[in-house]
Amino acid sequence: MAQDRRLLFLLQRATRAALAHVNARTLDRLGVSVAQLGTLSYLAQRHGCTMTEIAELLELNKPAVSAMLRRLERAHLIRREPNPRDGRGTLLFLTAKGERVRLASRPVFQRAMSEMTGGFTASELAVVLRFLNALLEKSRKDSSRGPAPPRKATRAFTRVWRNEDEPFPAPWQ
Repeated sequence: MAQDRRLLFLLQRATRAALAHVNARTLDRLGVSVAQLGTLSYLAQRHGCTMTEIAELLELNKPAVSAMLRRLERAHLIRREPNPRDGRGTLLFLTAKGERVRLASRPVFQRAMSEMTGGFTASELAVVLRFLNALLEKSRKDSSRGPAPPRKATRAFTRVWRNEDEPFPAPWQ
């Protein structure tokens, strides 16, 4: 069978498939989604952030984030405290259980990445990474000359793991 050569279509499908693969692993082993793990990781770095910050980070609407935060709170992974600067709002904090889940996600994430990249050499993966980084750089330059590209959760997902410990080191590094 001939290989599909529609680059944008393949990038979109590969991104969705990769996120679905990692999501399945984290849900199965930890009971949380990739978006929830991103929230836990962000809260580990930004103690006392607001729901609005999480919504912007994940590029989700506030009702979706509110529902996700309720699930995290019911699971005792986060806690809310009144915002002393805004009596109407609350601040979000990671709990000790949330930190344990966040740390436990590292090997799960690494294993999922290994499953997806198995069969490729380090040099082959380096070429893919170089290509994807170059593509991102070119799209940044192009977007400065015209309207911004649509914001997608996959782009936000990469911002979640900015901490030096994140993204989790690739197994081939």
